[in-house]
This record gives sequence, C-alpha cells and structure tokens, in this order.
Amino acid sequence: RALAAFVSLISMTIGAIAEYNADHPSFPLSKSSIEKLMKRQVLLATVWALGGSLELSQREQFAQYLCRITSIPLPPSGETRILDFEVNLEDGEWASLDRKVPNIELEVHKIASSDVLVPTLDTVRHEQLLQSWLRSRRLAILCGPPGSGKTMTIAYTLRSLPDVELVSLNFSSSSSPDLLLKTFDHYCSYVKTMEGAILQPQLSGKWLVIFCDEINLPDTDKYGTQHVISFLRQIVELGGFWRPKDLTWVKLERIQVVGACNPPTDVGRHALSSRFLRHASLLYVDFPGRESLLQIYGTLSRSLLKLSPSVRSLADSVAAAMIDIYDKCRRELRRDVQAHYIF
Repeated sequence: RALAAFVSLISMTIGAIAEYNADHPSFPLSKSSIEKLMKRQVLLATVWALGGSLELSQREQFAQYLCRITSIPLPPSGETRILDFEVNLEDGEWASLDRKVPNIELEVHKIASSDVLVPTLDTVRHEQLLQSWLRSRRLAILCGPPGSGKTMTIAYTLRSLPDVELVSLNFSSSSSPDLLLKTFDHYCSYVKTMEGAILQPQLSGKWLVIFCDEINLPDTDKYGTQHVISFLRQIVELGGFWRPKDLTWVKLERIQVVGACNPPTDVGRHALSSRFLRHASLLYVDFPGRESLLQIYGTLSRSLLKLSPSVRSLADSVAAAMIDIYDKCRRELRRDVQAHYIF
C-alpha cells in the first residue's frame, strides 16, 4: 500500500517534468535540475507514503526522523517544517506551501453554507496529495475524527478536477452491495462488446468517482465480513463484478472509488479488512492546527463583522480569543475527568 502511494506521488512528478519539457522545448529542464528535483521529491514522497496514515504529531516525528538520517538538503527552516513545503518544478528548490493559501473574503450570507471551505495550509497539503492519488486512479480513503474536514476536502478536490463526475453515497450500518448496483444503474450504462459486458459512465469522456462517506459503518456478519466492502474490494482488485441477475462478468471503465471514515475505535465503526485496505492510499486528516484555525476563524470573523465597520478591525483578535478559549477547554476538560468530554 505504501509503495503504491509512493509510486503515485513520484509518477505525478515525472508527468509534470515531461509536460514542462513538452511546453518548453527551447529550454527544457536540465539533467542536473531533474536530479535535484527528484531527490527532494523522493524524500517528500516517502514522508507522505509511509506517514500519511499517521496522526499529525506522529507524522511530524516521522518526518523529523527521516530528515535526521538523510543527506538530501532540507528546507531553510530545517526538519520541523518539511511537511509545509513542496519542491518547485523549475529549479528543484524547496518552496513553502504558504504561498498557495489564498486569502478569501466571504459574503455574510454564505457563512452558514455547508459547502464553504476556507483554504488553509492543511487543506492545500491534503488537496495536492489527494489529487496525485486520484490522477493515478487509486482507491483513496481519508480517515479522521468527526469535524476534521474529510468530506469537505474530498468534495472540494473532486470539484476542481474537470474530467470527473462526483456521486456521494452515505453508508450506514445496513448498507449492502445493492446500494452500489443501483448507483451504477442510475449513472452508468452497460455496453456489450466482443470482450463481454462493460460498464461505463453515461457522460462521455468523464470519470465517475463514487464517494463512499462513512465507509466503515456497515455491520459485519457472523464471520466478520462486511458485504459491501467485499464487493468494493472485488471492484478495485479485479476491475469488475459478477452481475447478480444473469451471473455475467461486468468490466468497469472510468469508474473510481474514494472513501472517508472515522477511526474504527469510535462507537458503531468497524475495522476495514486488510485485504481491502491493501489497495487503498490512506490519509489521516487530523483536527486543524492553530495556524489553520486562525485562518478559518479570522476569515469568518472578518465576514461577520462587515455588518459592524466600527469593530471590524478587531476580527483577528476575536478569532485568536476564540481559539485560546477552545484550547483551554481542550486542556482542562479531558476524558480522564469525564468520559463525555470529547473534542
């Protein structure tokens, strides 16, 4: 799983180099520039491929360990910030991801909208990683606590891809393969060919991405099997399925699966089969850090205080005070004090 994720990230870089050289035939990247670029990208890809499924604090520790043992030049700020950097294509140097975080202004009436996403360093980081996995047509699963932004990140990333049609499915404890079969019937069409039946999206030239939210909610049977997960595994592993009504093998074309879930330790969740997970690239989406929270609540506060111009200059101070109170509550209202203190 980690090796496949690593190959996806490296392949994306190789594709970017080939595209750059094709667009700039008069001054393509030199051999030394490519070597410099790839060395840094290998270090970054190793961090995300092996540490993507770790919690943020553990991922940072893993990144620091790799930085201590490598001979590859590190970013100017040293080993503690490598997760906040990418490699610039043109010169192979480290470039901070901060430059890709836009400052947006929201209209007051849009603040309560469920599809509003305030870009932060975390969302930019996760979006780039997710795009590399989606473009390599791999199964990708985002795991993390409730409210960490998994669903919003996937939806925002998929909407930014022009050749994708997104279909969202909310799994429950009773979800079965019928849910996926009905989705196929609604959004896809069966085509008979000399090689057999083929299932492909109705929209020509587009990929159908099925987003399975709460993918680890379906109940297990007495043998510990989640039927819908076994069906997904067959689709991902073999590229098709046996159609129940006539036992015909159906091959899938331009159909991809992504998922999101809470950790299996949460109530009502089940650990996904390792046979299924070996085909997936995993990313653990933790709660936003302080810098990201300041970006989010600073944007919201500035938008709300548009209605009161006399105090609008206090927006950033209000956001910082809100986060200070939240951090204090998290420190003092711990689960070892009361079991229901969950943040």
